[in-house]
Amino acid sequence: MTTTTTTPRLLAAAKEFNIGKETLVEFLGDKGFEISSNPSTKLTEQMYKALQVEFAQDKAAKRKSDEIALPKGSLLDGIRKTKEDMTTVEVEVGGKKITLETGRLAKQANGAVFLSMGETSLLCTVVSTLVAKPNQPFFPL
Repeated sequence: MTTTTTTPRLLAAAKEFNIGKETLVEFLGDKGFEISSNPSTKLTEQMYKALQVEFAQDKAAKRKSDEIALPKGSLLDGIRKTKEDMTTVEVEVGGKKITLETGRLAKQANGAVFLSMGETSLLCTVVSTLVAKPNQPFFPL
């Protein structure tokens, strides 16, 4: 009795290792494997083992990102802005009228101010998160 192992098709392997299909084809080609870029191409056991060795970190990163819980429902409901939240302030500086508006534009941002003076306009936005990401290798600006 023979034991058969099932290996994934090209597109399924690309999803599993969290890499692009073309990256996968290029990698296997560089390793000496002949492979078609057809998404339904069946991988051999040797191809799959080479992918497991090379892209183990990408697979682990995908698994980690799948575990991250994002805020849903009621947390976002409190952020949404209504018409009552819209505020407009007009001031005169040096004989020119400056208008500041908030709550009208960039509603997905946590805070936004739209400033206009004559034909000049400026939109300033701020985005933040309620939960810090541990071990983040950079500080987003």
